[in-house]
Amino acid sequence: MTTPLPTCPMPDDPAELEDVLGFGLDLNSHALYRIRRPSTLFKLISSKTELKFSFRASNPNGIMLYTANEPSQTDFLECHLEGSKVACSFSAGRGTLKLITPAATYSDGKWHTVWLSREKVDGTLYVDGIEVDSGKASGSPTYINSLERLFLGGVPEEFDAKRVPASSKNSFPGCIKNVTVDDQKINTPVTNLYKAQNCYRDSPESGVSFKNGGGYLKVADKYSVGQRQEISLEIKLTSHTGLLLSSWNAKGDYIVLEMSKGNIIFRAENGGGQLVAQHSVNDPLQFCDGEWHKIQVWKRNNIVQIQVDENPSYESVPLGAQTSADIYDPLYVGGLPVGEAAKGVTVTEGYTGCVRNLISKKPGGDPQTLYLANPLMMGGNLYLGGCPYK
Repeated sequence: MTTPLPTCPMPDDPAELEDVLGFGLDLNSHALYRIRRPSTLFKLISSKTELKFSFRASNPNGIMLYTANEPSQTDFLECHLEGSKVACSFSAGRGTLKLITPAATYSDGKWHTVWLSREKVDGTLYVDGIEVDSGKASGSPTYINSLERLFLGGVPEEFDAKRVPASSKNSFPGCIKNVTVDDQKINTPVTNLYKAQNCYRDSPESGVSFKNGGGYLKVADKYSVGQRQEISLEIKLTSHTGLLLSSWNAKGDYIVLEMSKGNIIFRAENGGGQLVAQHSVNDPLQFCDGEWHKIQVWKRNNIVQIQVDENPSYESVPLGAQTSADIYDPLYVGGLPVGEAAKGVTVTEGYTGCVRNLISKKPGGDPQTLYLANPLMMGGNLYLGGCPYK
């Protein structure tokens, strides 16, 4: 009889804060409120606005709050996180004023309070009680009109938040609470909640989490490998087996990073035979220790190399005359969409655990951060708001 492999001990479910909304279970998770007279939100239709709310985030981009006249969105008011900076903008129909913090320090997992004060075309942004930006919108209109819906934490897939930069159009990767207009709390019941949950009590670490059942992130549409490429990422795993990363072309070239019974394997194919470098372990649970582990892999012509943490690196033997993996195709992290079959993959399980700090680098080039919490596409049981496992 074959002895079953031990499994990684599962971390406890994180404690939650009741009545505080958390977002990031989907690219379009959100809460929808209708703006109707005589609700507090109706006060947004005005020549004057005093909007306040608190947020907590562990990742750098996402929509916090959005309302606009539809479909033109000429009158609007919105706030978002942009590269860890707080940004808010508004328009009464003509000129737009965008206010933004100079410091990119607000995805630090701490609670912060935003106050947007508007008097006609003049606006001031405060964060944590400190004035961080102010200005005046161009144009003569002063009254924001015809607002019907307010989205908190993101927008539906079919709605284009035109006034938010593309890098921040995803759902907010964190929690939002205490929304007030003119110092009055929202007194309108939420109309719809989509992929929102109670906020975790303790702040997650940066990164994304692949929960039970796993899932996938498509982090690049045309990822280039070629002759030489370096990739690094950090993992905190809850399973010893699973696909970490993959990209391939129709011709048969590929790169694959996967875990199998605790062993971490990097494979590549240029067309002259499979290149393999492996970090082997005696204990399949060695990395199931609740700590972050850094994986670095290199492809150099017809050789691949892998290093885990500060352990010795392992290198494949040179194979074949071909030196380039001619990949200019999607890069997936954590698993694959249903129906996709990646070349070079041997495990059938999707990865479970957390991933952060995915960086790709060509020789002589600058490191490129691939933002896991702002993917092009995602599916499965994921959380973009960070890693809640302590």
